Amino acid sequence: MKLGGTEKAFFNVVNNGTETLNFVVKREGLKEYITQNPRVFSLEPNKSEEVDLTIMAPEEPGSY
Repeated sequence: MKLGGTEKAFFNVVNNGTETLNFVVKREGLKEYITQNPRVFSLEPNKSEEVDLTIMAPEEPGSY
């Protein structure tokens, strides 16, 4: 990724259980460079949710 660039990614969360589950997506480190949507959601049994990520590279080179 180039300095100042933006990339998109996603992952899926699946509830294979028998009860509704509540989720909170937490980011550890690099919070200022990654956003996600949704951050909080519930999933009924046998349902899935796509979590979209936006990754933003810093403007200045360095180790992050």
